[in-house]
Amino acid sequence: MDWQQIRYERDILIKEVDWRVKRNLNEQRLGLTLTDKIEKLDEYMQGLRDITLQADPNDIEWPPLNESEVATEWNDLWHDGVDRLTEEQYLAQLEQEDS
Repeated sequence: MDWQQIRYERDILIKEVDWRVKRNLNEQRLGLTLTDKIEKLDEYMQGLRDITLQADPNDIEWPPLNESEVATEWNDLWHDGVDRLTEEQYLAQLEQEDS
């Protein structure tokens, strides 16, 4: 694997959580209960950005995204008994409800 492919995969992973950072900013501005611990998301995203500092593109150590550390207690209560949805699944569900 080359660095271009590593960067491509890294960018996909960043985009997969970027919506959660934006949601957190909205929640802060609106004075709502925060869904995620932004510090943990920031650490994860910085770990992804630092991927290119590793020596060998064939031996990349990807940072983990530990949902149990990222989700707030409120988020855990909200999702108790409900499968967590990815952003894509959530948007698809909304689209179905609108049609």
